Order: sequence, then structure tokens, then C-alpha cells
Amino acid sequence: MRTSPDSPDLRPLAIGMMAGVVATAFEAIAVATAMPAAAADLGQVELYAWAFSLYMVGMLTGSVSAGRIADRRGTFPALALGFAVMLIGLFVAGFAPTMLVLLLGRLIQGLGGGALNVGLYVVIARAFPEEKRAVMMTAFSACWILPAFVGPPIAAFVTTTWSWHWVFLGVVPLLVIAGLLALPPLARLQARHEAGAANPVPAWVGLVLSLAAVAIQYAGQRFAMRPDVLVAVAATGGVVLLWIALPRLMPRGFLTGGRGLPAVMISRALVAGAFFGTEAFLPLMLVETRQQSLTLAGMMLTIGSVGWFVGSWLQSRPWFRVERHMMIVIGAAAVSFGILGCVAVAWWSGLWVGVAWLLWPFAGLGMGLLVASTGLAQITLSAPAEQGRNASALTSGESLGNSIITGLAGTLFALLHHSAAATTSFAIPLLAMAVIGAVGILTASRIGPVRSMNAD
Repeated sequence: MRTSPDSPDLRPLAIGMMAGVVATAFEAIAVATAMPAAAADLGQVELYAWAFSLYMVGMLTGSVSAGRIADRRGTFPALALGFAVMLIGLFVAGFAPTMLVLLLGRLIQGLGGGALNVGLYVVIARAFPEEKRAVMMTAFSACWILPAFVGPPIAAFVTTTWSWHWVFLGVVPLLVIAGLLALPPLARLQARHEAGAANPVPAWVGLVLSLAAVAIQYAGQRFAMRPDVLVAVAATGGVVLLWIALPRLMPRGFLTGGRGLPAVMISRALVAGAFFGTEAFLPLMLVETRQQSLTLAGMMLTIGSVGWFVGSWLQSRPWFRVERHMMIVIGAAAVSFGILGCVAVAWWSGLWVGVAWLLWPFAGLGMGLLVASTGLAQITLSAPAEQGRNASALTSGESLGNSIITGLAGTLFALLHHSAAATTSFAIPLLAMAVIGAVGILTASRIGPVRSMNAD
């Protein structure tokens, strides 16, 4: 985009957006530390997993709604709504007197988080010139590094010193500061907003996708514990709901694996799902099969985050002369390579455990390349009036991929954990993740050259 003397000052906008990413990153990382204390305090520990599932459900609905608002009303109301809803969710969770109220707060936080994610992509597309977009993607990745290192110990200290309530309430000031910095320049940008998309996503799509994800997760969990007719009903219902909703959200050609933008969406969903499905079981594998301490095993996630930042930084360097679609292919290949290292360590008990430690950073690096590059490819391949729609499709697709693919890993693990050797019960789910990552490589190779639709 062209800049002009009356363009909003991008520095407070960039700082405000980064502060918002830090706030949401800290909340996402710290809540895993605080939730056991919250469950012990509030009771109903059987509802524990829903604190994470409902956040994902809210993100799907919030992403679709924010994309619709961004295309029809502009960037400012979409991002302002995300800030406001996230704040409400933090207050509800922070003052929750029961587990059910805490779950409500997590659902509301997911709605706000989904809106913020989509809003950030749309702001990058509409407010920042093309040469600055890759740098902003790197900055957002960097904002996850500090919370990855300090989030768990800070959350543990706050929880044990005061209360788990303050883990949620402590994020509020940072989110308020982020909003105060980012929203005024966005209000000026709003004045230049043009007519909305001619074909907005129906408002019901986000809710239907959320229900589909919940149904498929439930089917997998029940199948592992007690296969019966409800498994078939839930799985069939989930697939039918996906078939109804996905074509209304995704670009044409998504269901048939089309080139260009559909391939961007599919590769992001598959590779991200494979990465997070592996990450969910990696610490547990190191603890149960290699007798590493929980603290040491958790550090594996930290080095993955460092690799992620390096990959995101690399894609923004002018001397890294690789075409954008090839960055996505390389990223998918690096993720699969890192997962295979974990498969090897899980399968062969005599193999040096350091193989996983040496190769997992490559998976993080691949995610840094892939996430930033798919985000930029989506921006470049989208018409201006469909930036919100396609940003919500990209983030919603990733959420669905994470949910369904991680659920698949969980189902395989649950099926094998009590009937097979520990090495097998970890190796098979991780191998499935590697296979999915390989499919992601093939899909990424179908994207083709990324050419701008926004040129004047």
C-alpha cells in the first residue's frame, strides 16, 4: 500500500499489536500452569479438559465473526471487539467462584482471542506496506519467546504466593495498554475503509465448525475408552457439519485440494496440526520412556519456541532469497524432519535421547517459516475486500487442524497405552504426525508462485 502524510503513525500501532500478542501469549502459556490449582480449588476436576477445549471452540467462532466484521465494517471494530471480549473473559475467569463460571470465562477468552488473531492479519494487510509485513510477522513470533521462558515460573509464583485468580487478572493491564496504543491509529485507518466484501461468511459458520470439532474430539475419546454407537453418531455428525460449514468459509477449491490459496490453507492446517500433535506428547514421552524430569522435558518446548523465532526471523531477511511458496515447502519439510527425530527416539529405546533434542528445533524453525509465510501468502493472494474472510479461514483452519489431528494422536495413544509397550504407544501416534506432516509437504508444493492481487 502507498503511504501518505496523513497515514497513521505505525510505531504505536506496531507496539500496541506486539503488546497484545505478548498478553495473549502469556495468558495461553500461563493458564496451563494455573489450571491444576484452579481445579483443586473449585472442584469438578472431571471438567478440567473443557477449560482448553472451550477456548478452542471460542476461537473458531471468534475468528469467523471477526473476519466478517473486518470485511463489512472495517479493521477497527473487529480488533476493538477482540480486545473488549478478551478483557471480559479475563475478568470472568479471574473472579470465577465455580468451575462452570471459569469455563464460561475460557469460552469468552477464546472468542476474544480468535477475533484478535484475525484482526492482526487484517491490520498487517491494510496498514503496513508490503516490505514491512514480513518484519511484523517476525516481531509477533518474538513476542512469544519471553512468555515461553518466563510464563510458567511467573504463573507458578503468582499461584502459590497469591492465587490462581491473579494469573488471569494480571494479564488485564497489559491488554489495556495494548488497546490504548493500537486502537487510536486504527480509528484513523477506519476512516479509509472501503466497501465490505460482496460475499461475507455467514454468521453461523463459526458455531457449526466449533460443534464439528467438539463432536469429532468426543468420538475419538469415546472410541478409545468404550466403542459403541455413539462413536459413529458423533463422528458422522462432526464430518457432516464440517462438510456443511467449510465450503462457506474456505476459498473455492479447498475441498478438492486446489492450487494457490486453498493449498495455503490446507498445508497450514496439516503441518500445524502435526507439530502441535507431536508437542502435546513429547514431554510425556521423555518422562515415561527416558526418565527425564518434567522440568527438563518441558524445556524441549522452549527450544522449539526458539527455533520458531529463528525461522520467522529468517523469512524476513532480504538476503534469504527464497520464493514465498518454497519457504512454505521448506518449513513443512523441516517440521516433518523434526518429528521423525522424535519418532526414532520413541521407537528405539537404545537410541541416544539427544537426537530428539537436536532435531526438534528444526521442527520449530519449520513452523516459524511456515506460519509467517502462509500468513503473508494469504494476504498477498487475497483481494482487498476479502482480507478478513481469508484471514479467518486461515486461522480457523489451523484451529481445526490442531484440534482434529491432536485428537487423533490422543486416540491412538489411548488405544495403545494399556495394551502395548510404552515405546510403541508413543511411537505410533508420533509416526502418524510425521505422515500428516509429509502430506503437508505435498500440499505445500501445490501452492505455486505467490503473486499479489493488491497491486494498483
